[in-house]
Parts: sequence; structure tokens; C-alpha cells
Amino acid sequence: MLGATVPRPPVSRGEPAADDPFGAGPFAWAPHRLPRWLASHRVALAALVAWVPLALLSAIEGLALGPTRHQSMLLDFAAYGRYLVAGPAFVYAGVWILPQLTRVVRQFLDADIIADHDRHRYEALVASTYRLIMTRWIDAVILAVSFGLAVTTTSRHYPESVPSWVTPDGGARSLAGWWRMVVSQSLFHVMQGIWSWRLFLWVRFLYKTSRLDMNLVASHPDRMGGLRFVLVPLRGFSILAFGIGAIVAGSIAESVLIDGKPLHDYRYLIGLQVLAVLVLFAGPTLFLMGPLIRLQEWGTFHYGRLAADVGHAFQQRWLLQGRRAGSDALELPDFSATTDLYSVAANVRDINPFVLNPRIVVTLTVATLIPYVPLLFAVLPVEELFGYAMKAFV
Repeated sequence: MLGATVPRPPVSRGEPAADDPFGAGPFAWAPHRLPRWLASHRVALAALVAWVPLALLSAIEGLALGPTRHQSMLLDFAAYGRYLVAGPAFVYAGVWILPQLTRVVRQFLDADIIADHDRHRYEALVASTYRLIMTRWIDAVILAVSFGLAVTTTSRHYPESVPSWVTPDGGARSLAGWWRMVVSQSLFHVMQGIWSWRLFLWVRFLYKTSRLDMNLVASHPDRMGGLRFVLVPLRGFSILAFGIGAIVAGSIAESVLIDGKPLHDYRYLIGLQVLAVLVLFAGPTLFLMGPLIRLQEWGTFHYGRLAADVGHAFQQRWLLQGRRAGSDALELPDFSATTDLYSVAANVRDINPFVLNPRIVVTLTVATLIPYVPLLFAVLPVEELFGYAMKAFV
């Protein structure tokens, strides 16, 4: 029997609740240090800080459209992918995903999914997740690692031996190059670090929760024993999948459109990207396979026995005794009750122990491939694209 949902008092955004661990950090304090009007436009602020100064500084130095493609900042498709698309997407994803994660955390208790003797373990898990994500040393580690990566990887992305808008003279770094390293790339890695830590704790949360004793309903209409709500955050994760696609697509576009490499050479990289997105965002829900497999086995025996008992009684009453149905049979509940029972028992057979469904896989796959659409239009003739589209639907 499901417990009634107890209304919760509103929580101050400056003081995250202990049962809202994923909305507590990292860097949950940062938006509250900004003016209210600026904090409400964080997506635009991410692009304003990370990409716009690059365009302005490179224009001042004559590197917006320089003498070569590599020396033209406005032709750096990798920069577009990282700072103008992926970065704001990572910020925007929090608006969708964090409330969904909070509802999942609370739903386990609100719906009495966790058995009474394991509630204390579940509450301890939520509390430890809250402490881990609120720890300020995580903020410091993310900042240090992000800046370190920005400094050490600059020469790999923009080799000094090749003049570019970052190092136009093959050595001295431009103003835009300094901003990219100190601000844009560092901020980009910070956002990656924030989501990496959140995802790590989300995986930990699902793994530990799946090992608790849960009150699942084998005949639940969601075909997952009442656990389908755990899949809701995957809709928000598609925004992160889009951001990852923008990062990889920008780098590939740089090689294809600037260096002249064929797009076909990157088919395995694109496939690996799709696989990584599915493993990263959809994979953790597979921890629920164990409880669902056990639930289906239990339900098959118990609901099967119940259905058999009712079926035998129905058969004995209407068939084996040679009874003939009269007009009063239309008013008896035997037939409708038996049909209802069998439809409920059929839900046990339809339990999806693999958790995921094709719609989720397709949604994440499409989301991470959308950033490649402009590249396809730039590389392939419209007639050829139309031909591929027709083949896909025929």
C-alpha cells in the first residue's frame, strides 16, 4: 500500500535541503553570489564569458578573420562547439536535471519503495550523498584540475609550430589566447568537472539503492514494479548528450572543413561517442536489473498460482459441471473479475528486467548526433542528403 505523499515546505535556494543532495553542489553557492538578474540568465552568461571576449579580443588583434584559416578565430569550429554550444548546454541542463534527480530521491520514500527495515540505510545514503556534494574541497579540486588541464592541453590543441589565433607568431600567445586558456577553457573544464562529480554520485546512489530491500509491485502498470520514475532524469540527460555531441562535432568539423580530412574517417569516433553517451547516462539504470529480475521470478510463481486457482474455479463452475449460461450470466461478475485478474497478472509477464526501452536509447542517440547536422549540410550536397533521407524512410 502506497504511503501518502507528505507536502514539503519550500526550501530556500540558498540553503539546499538534505533530501535534495544533487541540487546542493558543487559550486551551489556561486549563483547566489551573483546579482539576481544575472543569476537568472546563467546560460547567456556562460556564452558571454567564455566565447564573446574571444571574438572581441581576436577582432582587436586582427585575428577574427586572419591571413589563414587557423589564424581566424571565427573559423574555429572547435571553439564554437565548446564555448558557444556545449558550455551553455551544460549550464541549462542543470535547470532540468537537478529537480528531476531530487524527485527521484524523494519518491523512493514517498511511494514506500524502500522497506521499513532499510529506510535508515537509505536515509544514510542520501545524507552521505549530500555531504559529498557539499564538500568544499571538491570545489577546490575541480578548480585546480580544470586550470591545470587548460594550461597543459593548450599546446596540444594549438601547437606552437602552427600559427593560429591563439599563437599567431608560432610562439607568443595572443590576448584572445590568454583569455581562452585562463577563462574560457578553465570554465569549460569546471563545468565538465561539476557534471562528472554529480554523475559519479548518481551512479553511486543508484548502485547502493539497488542493493536495498524494496517494496516493488509485480503487477504495477509501469512494467517496472513501480520504478519507472527512475528513468525520468534521462530526458534531461539528453541535454548533456547534446553538449557532448557539440564538443566532438566541433573538433571533427575543424578537421574536415579546415584541414580537409574526409568525414568518413571519423565514423568510428562518432560511433564511440554514441556508445559512451548511452553507457554514461543510461547505463547506471541497469543496476535495477537485479531487483526487477527477482521481482519477475517471484511474480511469475505467485501471480501464476493465483491466476491458476481462479481459472480452475471458473472452469469448474462454468464448464466442468455442464452448466449452461442463461441470461443472468451477463449480470454475474465472474467473467469480468477473471478477465481483470488475468490482465493484472499479464503485467508480471511484461515486466522489463532490462530497464531501458528503445525510446530512451533513440532519444539519447539523436540528441548527441544533432550537432552533426550543420556539418553534414556543409560537406554533403543537398541532393545526396535528400537521397539518404529517402532511403531511411523507404
